[in-house]
Amino acid sequence: MLSKLTVQNYALIEKIEIDFSQQLNIITGETGAGKSIMLGAIQLLLGGRADKNQIYNPEHKCVAEALFSPVTPVLASLVNEHDLDPYPDGIIIRREVSPSGKSRAFVNDTPVTVVILRAFGNALIDLNRQHDLLDVQSVDFHYELIDSIALSKEEGQDYGSGYRQLIQLQKDLVALKEAFLQSTKDQNYIQFQLNEVDELGLVEGEYESTEATLEKLSRLQDIITLTQQTDDSLVSSDDSVIERLRILSLAWSDLSKVDKAYEDIASRLTSTMEELTDISSTVGGLDIDVDTEVSYEELEARRNSVANILLKHQVSDVEALFGLADEWRSSLSSTSAMEQDISKLEQDIVKTHKQLLTKANGLSKKRTSKFATIEKAVNHLLSGLLMEHAQIKVSHSKQEELSKYGLDNIEILFSSNKGGEFRSIKGIASGGELSRLMLCMKTTAAESIEFPTLIFDEIDTGVSGEVAHKMGEMLNAISKNHQVIVITHSPQVAAKGDKHFEVVKNNEGERSVSEIQELNNTDRILAIAKMLSGNTPSEIALQNAKELINDD
Repeated sequence: MLSKLTVQNYALIEKIEIDFSQQLNIITGETGAGKSIMLGAIQLLLGGRADKNQIYNPEHKCVAEALFSPVTPVLASLVNEHDLDPYPDGIIIRREVSPSGKSRAFVNDTPVTVVILRAFGNALIDLNRQHDLLDVQSVDFHYELIDSIALSKEEGQDYGSGYRQLIQLQKDLVALKEAFLQSTKDQNYIQFQLNEVDELGLVEGEYESTEATLEKLSRLQDIITLTQQTDDSLVSSDDSVIERLRILSLAWSDLSKVDKAYEDIASRLTSTMEELTDISSTVGGLDIDVDTEVSYEELEARRNSVANILLKHQVSDVEALFGLADEWRSSLSSTSAMEQDISKLEQDIVKTHKQLLTKANGLSKKRTSKFATIEKAVNHLLSGLLMEHAQIKVSHSKQEELSKYGLDNIEILFSSNKGGEFRSIKGIASGGELSRLMLCMKTTAAESIEFPTLIFDEIDTGVSGEVAHKMGEMLNAISKNHQVIVITHSPQVAAKGDKHFEVVKNNEGERSVSEIQELNNTDRILAIAKMLSGNTPSEIALQNAKELINDD
């Protein structure tokens, strides 16, 4: 419900504040006073186009703000969906337009996009204008009208939830089959790669070990030669290093009788001899044989095979290649699992489809049982609006495939003339006929459908007298269950309001300014009397205005 509307610096409005009734709100005013301007401000709040030319004072920004309360489940869901801060008193929507034309939108003081603003607008306001009555022409609304009367809310929601689940299952199946097809295409190549690795019979560390063995084999003669050279140099030759050191050590030892310092030199030469003797022994004990049962050429071929496969898969060692092989095995396993998942999904779809068929047939029976009731109710209301020969008829057929509506193809058709052909509302009804038909249909559904705030903009244009009186009664009936805001020129409609606002244009200053004020009972009588007879109403007009207001 629209609780409060504030508009600043918009078109001819400097600032207005309106506190609306929960039921029927009437807005009247002379042509050109600015009623459509206020409606434009509401459309701006709902995500309409922002235009800097709409700013009253170009030195300041334009601001439109509305408080909607209470917070319905639909609104709470939108707040959660867009991660907005909750507001305890309701939903506050604000739209600002700067002098440069830049627009900003807020929900509960959180900046939002215009797309989000429109989502809230669709949930908050149902705008009905004589030449823009999309609801009455919409097949979706036809189903909503019929289902609101024929079905319990829970049944409709249950089928809708099941159908959305079915569609999701079908989408999942298509996606899984596509993934399976792609996986199957890759499977042969993956299996080939895995076989290639398995056939090599690799072991961890093999590449490094083979590389080391090949290096040793390639340097084997060098090792043998150096071993012999070391033995000859240190020990075996007549002029070996150790023999030379032995002679030197003896000589220095002999001189130690002259000076004790020479004894230390002899001792150190002896230690060096012992170290070199140990080195010679170590070299002599080295295992220079290569433990391999294959030839150098065979080892080299093996090394190259391993190197090539590592390079092919761009990994540095056999361990990393084993990791890739595990991934391939997992992929092959998941492809096999996909077949089971596909089978399970197909079974779930069959089961869900069967359940929905049962529910859809039940919905169809309930719908068709209420066609005559709905036709009678709407046609009776049309007759009351001096459309005695206008009628609606519910066109119905059943289809084999499920849709979001079930198994039914339903459209409400319209005939405006006696004996005339029933046709689609969109293609046959005039603007005035659409207005009355829409009012009759929404009156019929008022107790059953959870409408947002309903705004009717001059849908009573061209009607007067008893027809206008009936329209006023219908709007009043709708307002018992929904908030209604009506912009009207009809005194009969205006008299039915719970609150009456009048828009006036003030021309006393340098610029014209549109103002709006809530009328008390006396002012309301005067305003309706003026609508009946002109700006200087007679006593009879005043009395008629009182009678209209007091006519229950």
